[in-house]
Amino acid sequence: MTAPLQISDRVLLDPSLVGQLSSRAFTQLTLIVERLPGILSASSVLRACGRAASEVPGITQRALYNRVRRYQRTQDPLDLIDRRETAALWKSGAPVGLPLAFQEFFRGLREKHQRVASQAHAELLAIWRTHYDMSGRHYERIPGYDAWPMANPATSIPEGWSRDNLQRSVREHVFDSLAARQGMAAARNYQPPVRTTRVGLSYGERVEFDDHDFDVKLHFAGQSRGTRPQCFGALEALSGWGTMAVRPTLWDDAAEQSRVLTEFHFRCFAANWLITQGYRDDEAGTTFVTESAKSVLRASFQSRLSALTGGKVTVHQGRVFAERAHPGQFEPRGKGNPKHKPMIEGFWSVVENALDRLPGRIGSNQRINGPAEMHGREIALARSLDLARVLPPDLAQEVALLGVMTFGQFSRVAHAAIAAVLQDREHDLEGWEELGFTRMEWRSEAESPTWLPVSDFAALPAPEQTALRARMQAPGAALTRAVRLSRQEVRDRHQGELRRLSPMALHRLLEPDDSFEVTVTRQSLIEFRDTLRFGPQEYRFLAQATGREMYPGDKFAAFFNPLSPRWLQLVDAKGGHVAMVERLETPSRNDTDGIKRAIAVQSSWVSDRKGRLAGRHYDAAEQRLHMAEHNQRLAEMAAARQPDAQTPEMRRTARRAAEAGRAMAVAREEGPIEGEVIDEVIERATAPAPEDLGEVEHIEMPADH
Repeated sequence: MTAPLQISDRVLLDPSLVGQLSSRAFTQLTLIVERLPGILSASSVLRACGRAASEVPGITQRALYNRVRRYQRTQDPLDLIDRRETAALWKSGAPVGLPLAFQEFFRGLREKHQRVASQAHAELLAIWRTHYDMSGRHYERIPGYDAWPMANPATSIPEGWSRDNLQRSVREHVFDSLAARQGMAAARNYQPPVRTTRVGLSYGERVEFDDHDFDVKLHFAGQSRGTRPQCFGALEALSGWGTMAVRPTLWDDAAEQSRVLTEFHFRCFAANWLITQGYRDDEAGTTFVTESAKSVLRASFQSRLSALTGGKVTVHQGRVFAERAHPGQFEPRGKGNPKHKPMIEGFWSVVENALDRLPGRIGSNQRINGPAEMHGREIALARSLDLARVLPPDLAQEVALLGVMTFGQFSRVAHAAIAAVLQDREHDLEGWEELGFTRMEWRSEAESPTWLPVSDFAALPAPEQTALRARMQAPGAALTRAVRLSRQEVRDRHQGELRRLSPMALHRLLEPDDSFEVTVTRQSLIEFRDTLRFGPQEYRFLAQATGREMYPGDKFAAFFNPLSPRWLQLVDAKGGHVAMVERLETPSRNDTDGIKRAIAVQSSWVSDRKGRLAGRHYDAAEQRLHMAEHNQRLAEMAAARQPDAQTPEMRRTARRAAEAGRAMAVAREEGPIEGEVIDEVIERATAPAPEDLGEVEHIEMPADH
C-alpha cells in the first residue's frame, strides 16, 4: 500500500491519489515538497522558486511559482502537481453529494466572477477560512450547512469542495452565466425560442424594416478616409422579397464625426415603400415592423399614416431591450431586439454572404474576426488620396484607390447581389411547400439539361402530349420535377393585391419640419443641394405645373424624397398641396437621345409661353392682318392700272401680299393650329414661292483683264 505524502504539518496527500501519479510526476512532487517550507518562508517567493526549479527536473521558475501560489490559496496538494501528466487524477472519483442550498450559493459565487471558475473556488475557501468574502461581507455559516464544515484530512478542505467535484456536482446553465455576467440581451439566445411560420400570412400583411451597416469599407468622392456604407431595408414577410436604399457614411472632418442615416431618411424610405409597393386595403391590412433607433416611425407619423390609409397600415415598434437579469444588477443601456424582426435580420446575413469576396471586408466583429490587413488597406487608401490632392485634376481622376472600392462600384455590386438573391430558387425558406410556392417543370429526354415550364407542354400538339405523358409516367423516367419559386416570382404573383399611395401624399406623411424653402429662378427652375439629407448632387426641377402659374422669385415650401427623385412637391404656407414639379434630366454629352428629350422639354415650355403671348396680343396680330389686307388691295389696284409696268420684284411682292392677306383672313376665322402662333401663320404664308425664287435677274460679270 502506498504511504500518504506529508505536504505540511496539516496537509497530507491521500495514498490512493499518490498511487495514481506517474513516476515522473511523483519524483517532481517529492522534490517540490522537500523545498516547499524554504520557499514559503523566503522573503521573495519568486526568487526561491527560481533556486528550487534549478534542482527539480522538468519545471521552470514561473511554473513552480504559479503552483505554489495556487497551493497557498487553496491548501490543495493537487495544485503542486503537473496537471498535464495527471489528467486522470482530476477526473477520478464519483461526485460527492452537496446540499442544494450550497450548490445555489456556489453558483452565485461563480456568476460573480467574470472570467474563470477557479477564482470562485478560491473565494469559497477564503470564506470558509476567514468567514469573509472578497467584498468584506461576513458569514455566520455557509448556506446548506448547519455549522462550518470540517476539513477532510487528506485534502485539508471540506468534503466535496475540490474544484473537480464542484465542477461536476454544481452544474451551470449557459443562460444563467450569460445573464449574470453579460446581461439578458446575451442570454436570450439560449432561452427556448418562439417559432412562427409565414403560413397564413397574406401578401403585404407584414413588412419588416431595419437599418444595416455593411461589413466593408469604401471610399466616397470628397472623403478623407474609408467608411462603411449604410442602408435601410424592407422585407415583405410572405415572399421574403426585399429592397434597400444604400448611401455612404460621410465623415465630417471639421466636426470629427460620421454623418449617418437619420430618422428623416427612414421616413422617406417608408413613404417610398407605400408609393412604389403599396399596402393591403382589406381586413388583413398591413403592419410595419420597425425598431426604436434609426428605423423608427414616431407617433405623429403613425397617426398621419393611419389617417391616410383609413387605418389599414399600423406600426409595430420593437421596444428598447433594457431588462435586468436580477434586482441586484443595474439597468443596462437600452438596445434593440433583433428577434423582433428576424426575417430581415436573416436577409442581411444572406446578402453579406453574397458580398464576402469584396476587398476591404472588415469582418462581422472587427475586434474579434477582422482581417489584420485592413490596417494596411487604410494606409494605402490614405496615400492614394494624398497623391490625388497634389496632381492636376485630369490626372487625379486616374489615381487608383488602392485597397478599397468606390461607393459607386459597391452600390452596383450590392444591388446586383440582392437581385441575384431574389431570383435564386435554391433557398430553404420555411413554409414554401405548404403555401404552394412551387411549380412543375419537364424535359423531353433524361439527358437534357433544359427544363421547360408546363405552359410549353400545353402548347404541344395532342399526339405529342400523349406520347410524352406516357414516357413521363414510366418508372425512373426523371422527366419531371417540382422546383421552388424564387422570392421575385412570388412577389410578382401577388403584387397586384396591394394598393399604392400617390406621390402627392408625401406632404401628408412626412413631418412639417422635413420641408424646406425653395425659390423659382429667372430661368424658371427650382434648384437646391443638401449633402447631408439628399446627397452631394444638385437637383434641378422645372417650375411648371398644370393649373398653376409660377414666376421667378416665387417661394414655396417643398417636400422631397431622395428615394423618388423624379418629383418635388410644393406646398403653400398652410401645408396645402400646390403642385408636383418634375426633375429636369441632365444627359451626358454623348447621350443623343437624352439630349433630344431635354430639348423637347425646353421646346414644349417655350411653345407654351409663346402660345399664351399670342393669346394676350391677338389685337396686335389682327392689326397686322388689317394692314396686310390694306397693302394687298393697294398692290392689286396698282397692278390693275399698270399691268405691263411691273418688274419681277413687284410681281413677287404683290403675289406674296395677296397670299398673306388670304392667310390672315383664314387665321382670323379659324385660329392657329395647336402649337402655332399667329406670327408663324403669317411667316409661313408670306414665304417666297419656289417660282419666285426662280425669277432672278441675270447680271453680267465683268471679264478679267
